[in-house]
Amino acid sequence: MTATKELTNILAEIFYDPLGFVLYAFPWGEGDLLDEAGPSKWQEEILVDLGIALKKQAKDGDALRFAIRSGHGVGKTVLMVWLILFFMVTRPDIQVIATANTETQLKTKLWRELAKWHRRAILPVNKMFEWTATRLISTESPEDWYATAIPWSKDNPEAMAGAHDKTVLYLFDEASGIHECIWETAEGALTDGGGVLVAAGNPTKNTGEFNDCFEHTKKSKFWDTRTINGENVDRVDRKLLADWREMYGAESDFYRVRALGLPPKHGTSQFIAKQIVEEAMERSLPEEAYVHHPIVLGIDVARFGPDRTVFTLRQGPKLLSQEVHRGLDTWQTGERAGGFIVEHNPDCIFVDVVGIGSGVVDHLVHSTHTDIIPVNGGHKTRYPELHRNMRGDCWGDMRDWLRSADIPEDDDLKRDLTVIEYSFDTKMRYILDTKEEMRKRGETSPDLADSLALTFASPVALMGFYEEDEEPEELRGASATTGY
Repeated sequence: MTATKELTNILAEIFYDPLGFVLYAFPWGEGDLLDEAGPSKWQEEILVDLGIALKKQAKDGDALRFAIRSGHGVGKTVLMVWLILFFMVTRPDIQVIATANTETQLKTKLWRELAKWHRRAILPVNKMFEWTATRLISTESPEDWYATAIPWSKDNPEAMAGAHDKTVLYLFDEASGIHECIWETAEGALTDGGGVLVAAGNPTKNTGEFNDCFEHTKKSKFWDTRTINGENVDRVDRKLLADWREMYGAESDFYRVRALGLPPKHGTSQFIAKQIVEEAMERSLPEEAYVHHPIVLGIDVARFGPDRTVFTLRQGPKLLSQEVHRGLDTWQTGERAGGFIVEHNPDCIFVDVVGIGSGVVDHLVHSTHTDIIPVNGGHKTRYPELHRNMRGDCWGDMRDWLRSADIPEDDDLKRDLTVIEYSFDTKMRYILDTKEEMRKRGETSPDLADSLALTFASPVALMGFYEEDEEPEELRGASATTGY
């Protein structure tokens, strides 16, 4: 190993001291770390305990397993980066294998964070290694001394297996989303060489290997587990936590996972509570509460079998009417939609184009109807922190709208609004049931609710309801259809 005598002495001193390495290797209080004095308290505790465990491992040879579940933004990815550098600098004979729930998380989060801290490291530490898009390579022995980022595949778990003649460090980032077979592969390597496995992430599931590290009585005794509550971490935005408590409730699964670092109480949950729907059905708004709002039409086109084609007419907080049809082909649906539009003269029409709905849009456009907006629920979300696509946006906005809305009493509508369940993805965004998932558990398509949700695909401006000199400033220059 090429290093100055001073570095050699320091590395000998910190061989079992990850915290000492982190404090030594980076210029705390300088440059872009000017306002940073060092690791957070929880990071310090884990680094110290890992050092103690490494010293014990040197005597008994047992594998080390650390599992860290936390709220969002506490610094767990940074901790894993420090561990990569610590083991690489102090142990030339180790093989470091890092993976994550997704290739995107691995390459754009963990490995990019490694690049940043590699650049920050003081001389000569940062000159010992070269960072690439998939590896951190020793400049002295690039073929044998490196850390590697490997996207996992359940069809090829062997790609994650470490070399049998080396001690292996495994790092699992956002570990809830990593397949069981990858955990099994890592366990095989740990058994062979007395290696180290560190798994960290938001506990987005209450099942699976990551959850078992904490909850499974037979497995958890082999793990050193930590739960990091974001409320107790200084770096976490206090206003953001307060917003989440107000929006979702301190007892909600969203707050448990994203703030407290605890798994959801249920694998999936009801997206719209029955109480919200029943209160909306009991609410009776006076005409002046909605008459000045634009009238919006949502058309959910049936795809096959028992599904229904539904026309929904909404005016501001008032659900005016819903018309249901079965067994119509696209031409018939287009004809009936045209008649419905002539009859009710909506200001904007949203049509679901997933599946056969595009044929209805074509029919209406060729019939010279204007203000037709095709909606694809799989398209880009307006709220990337909350949802993964536009379908989530529509249902989320509809749920918020229901809290002050007036809707008719209808058992089918109540069932459709409350039947959708959700879970979280690894970015802590809502994942709504697909229709295929609903059918697997014996539920039919929520066509009445889907049609209503379409009316929230884009905001519709209150154009035409103001005198020119009274037009709200935020609407000036906006599209008359979408308000953008």
